[in-house]
Amino acid sequence: MGWDVGQGDGLGLASAPGHAVVVDVGTDPAAIDGCLSRLHVEVVDAVVLTHFHADHVDGLRGVLHGRIVRQILNAPVPDPPCQVREVQGWATAAGIPLRERYAGDQLRWGAVQASVLWPVRVIREGSVPNNASVVLSVDVGGLR
Repeated sequence: MGWDVGQGDGLGLASAPGHAVVVDVGTDPAAIDGCLSRLHVEVVDAVVLTHFHADHVDGLRGVLHGRIVRQILNAPVPDPPCQVREVQGWATAAGIPLRERYAGDQLRWGAVQASVLWPVRVIREGSVPNNASVVLSVDVGGLR
């Protein structure tokens, strides 16, 4: 299910009743919080932040609001620094570990299986954070 979370992206993958994996969170904490609440998501098995630009991470506080969040998976490029510090601060305050993901990683949460396709390497030209974004191939109950 994709959501209107304002500028940026937000995607939810149902992993079990009341559980989801969230990929990116947009800029508006209230928007992503409302989406998860309407879907009765109480546990977020993982938040995958494809990269640290504000339009992909600033809504994180909305995901954290009133839910159990088990982990945050992120791209290996800590840029832009101000957003990285914010994400690290929110995660630390909530006691949630952050873990970098790379091509070849295999992930599973209930009905959700994912393979990390990218990043294989860091491309140091153009938009370095965008070029190092986490890219997943996902299977949910046989749907890819």
